Amino acid sequence: MFVCLCAGVNERCLRELAEAGCCDWREAMEKTKAGKSCGSCRSHVQTIIQSRGLSSEVGVPVL
Repeated sequence: MFVCLCAGVNERCLRELAEAGCCDWREAMEKTKAGKSCGSCRSHVQTIIQSRGLSSEVGVPVL
């Protein structure tokens, strides 16, 4: 499933990034460019990274 249509980033890509050690959703967006255009996928990127149990940032607002 695509998470970011603007950058062509799918959920698998983000999960693999998290499993490789990415522990911050902002870092994931920087590396993949997801959320950098229209921004509608930012909350989904945050959810995917946090669901991997790697982020300690709970409840951080998506800007």
